[in-house]
Amino acid sequence: MILLRLADYLDAGAARAPHVIASIQHFESAISLEEFRWNEIVELKDVWGSSGDESEFIEVDTDKIDSRTFLNVECWLKGLQRELDICWRYLALKYENKYQARYLLTIRSIDSNVLPNMPRQILEERIVIESAAIRVNPQITDLLVVPLYGDDPSYGVRELLQNALDACRERKVLEQERGNNGYEGSVIIEVNSKSNPPYFCITDNGIGMTKDVILNYFLIAGSSYRNNFSWKKSFQEKEVCRSGRFGVGVLAAFLLGYKIQVETLPMGEEKAYFYQIENNSYGQINIERKEPRTETLIHNSGGTRILIEMDSKKADRMVSEIPLDHMAVTRLDTQLLW
Repeated sequence: MILLRLADYLDAGAARAPHVIASIQHFESAISLEEFRWNEIVELKDVWGSSGDESEFIEVDTDKIDSRTFLNVECWLKGLQRELDICWRYLALKYENKYQARYLLTIRSIDSNVLPNMPRQILEERIVIESAAIRVNPQITDLLVVPLYGDDPSYGVRELLQNALDACRERKVLEQERGNNGYEGSVIIEVNSKSNPPYFCITDNGIGMTKDVILNYFLIAGSSYRNNFSWKKSFQEKEVCRSGRFGVGVLAAFLLGYKIQVETLPMGEEKAYFYQIENNSYGQINIERKEPRTETLIHNSGGTRILIEMDSKKADRMVSEIPLDHMAVTRLDTQLLW
């Protein structure tokens, strides 16, 4: 039974995910695709330690790893080590010292190039290796009332606009504390109903989203960052006027469309966070860290850009309510909104 349990775990690696299969087969199941992806980047190697114990070393191709794949590999590695510990403990209790030598396992521990702190820190320079998924706070029923939102995309615009304005207000306070009184907040809204697919895009030069804000607030509907102690400590006493109050986070964007692309550069940092979410997203969201691409974020050393792919009906409805052509660009002077 022990051998079967361990064999099930150890039946993994690149041999189970040949490249030729990936080139000719389309995976209908998202779960199957995830299993294939993490298997194709791991390789099992036997390593003998100085004490004579054999360790199974798992080599992971970090050049091909993303957030979701990393967490799958990490979960597998921890599960394998836990299974080994259980099996060794069972053998010790079952056979004590008298027969234990007959039933020794050749592998006692699991090691990998992605387990030590240093490789993990290197990985964190380009991806987020913590769990990132859309979650719902229990207060969501009080926040998303169907009669309030319905199928009207304007409510999604309102929420995103309020968040952008708040980010600019907060940055203005921080800039003034640093002696920079020349900062001017900027929010740019673009709508294109004729592109394929149609899109809505909002860009601000505000404070940007840190990893903590992304993971614990933006992706959690019903969890407002403005109720956080850290925010209150930094801004409440300075009487920063808030326009966003509902805390619906990423759900606001789904009121406009089905796919969301986010680029956000926390104020003062060199690398931006990039991630994409679909309304049928499964499990872990891949979050990368790279040099910012959007000129507004680069020029202002901070800010957020959210692009939403829309269906044609919502895009046409939105443009029909704006007295411009199918391509509408609106720049808001946030100095008038303080």
